Amino acid sequence: MRVATLCRYVSAIASVLVALCFLNRPRFWWQEIVCNLALYLLPWLIVELYCNAKWLWKKRRPRALVAVSFLTSGYSAYSILVSALPYFHYNRWPVADEKTAEKVRILFVDDCQFSGSQISEMRTRYQPDLVVAAGAARESLSIIGQYLPYRYDFDGEKGLSITSSLRIEERGVPNLGFNARAGGVVALRLSTGRAVDFGVVNLRPAFSTVEFERNRISARRLASYMRNSDSTRIAIGNLYATQFSQVASVFTSQARLRSVWYGRGLVKTYHMGYPLMHFSLLHGFVSRDLFPSRVERVAISGCALAGFFTEVEVYQPAGNREEHTELESTLDEADS
Repeated sequence: MRVATLCRYVSAIASVLVALCFLNRPRFWWQEIVCNLALYLLPWLIVELYCNAKWLWKKRRPRALVAVSFLTSGYSAYSILVSALPYFHYNRWPVADEKTAEKVRILFVDDCQFSGSQISEMRTRYQPDLVVAAGAARESLSIIGQYLPYRYDFDGEKGLSITSSLRIEERGVPNLGFNARAGGVVALRLSTGRAVDFGVVNLRPAFSTVEFERNRISARRLASYMRNSDSTRIAIGNLYATQFSQVASVFTSQARLRSVWYGRGLVKTYHMGYPLMHFSLLHGFVSRDLFPSRVERVAISGCALAGFFTEVEVYQPAGNREEHTELESTLDEADS
C-alpha cells in the first residue's frame, strides 16, 4: 500500500471521527479523546479536503461518495476552526470603568506540592485574593493560610480547597451530587458588599466510559447551576479536557460563560516537560459582566501541569442584566 493511499485512509477516518464528535455529544470515553485531539487531527482533515477536491475535479471516483466525504471533512475542519477562533480573536469583551471596577485576583494550582520559597514567590508576584488548590497542592495551603484567612474545603478523592481574603459564604452547593467529582459553589463577598458565585470542579483523566460519565455529569451539573444563577459568576477548574471537548464547551454553550483564555491563544498547561504535548487543561469562565484583564500561565518547576492566574474586573456593564437572565433561561436544562 502506497504512503499516499495510507494517508488518505487515515484522513478519512479522522474526518469521520471528528464529525461524530461535533455532531453528537460524546457518549464514550474514546469519543472524548478524539474531541481533545481535534487540533492535532486538523492537518489530516486538510489532506482529506485536498484529495476530495482533486477527485471531484478530475471525476475519477463516484461523485456522490466523494461529495459526501468532502462535506464531512469540510464540516470537521470548519468545526475545529470555529471552536478555536475566539481564543485567537475576540473583541466582545466589555470595557470596564477602572474607577468603579473591583479587581479579584485568582490563582489556581493542581497536583503539585510547593516549597515555602515557591509559595512566597507566587504570593509576592501575584498577590492573590483567592487561591484554588486541587489534589496534592492542597497540602501546601497551610503556608498560605496565614495570609488568606478564609478557607473552604470540597471533599472528594481528589479534593479542592479554597483560601481567600474575601469572605466565603455558603450557596447550598457543597458538592456536585452523587457520583460526581470534587467541586461545588460558594459565594465570595466583595469589599463593596456584592456577592459573586464562585464554582469549582476538579475532573480526572477518563479512560473508561464510567469515568468519562462522572466527568460529564460533574461538568454539566456545575454549568447548570452557573446558568441558572442570576448573580455574577466565575467558574474555575481542571477539566482534563481541551477547548474542543464537549466537557469544556458546556460552560460556554449552555452556561453562557466566556473563557478567560478568549483572545489569548491556546495556552499550554500540560505537559510542561514535553514540547509536542500542547494541551490546555485548566479553564476559567466568567459571566458577561466580568472582564479578565490579566491571565497568565503559572509554570512551576518540577510540575507536569501548570497552574494559571487571572485578575478579574468586577463591574456592572452597559445594558440590562435582566435581558441576559431571560436569554439564558430559554436554554434547556443541562441534565436533560
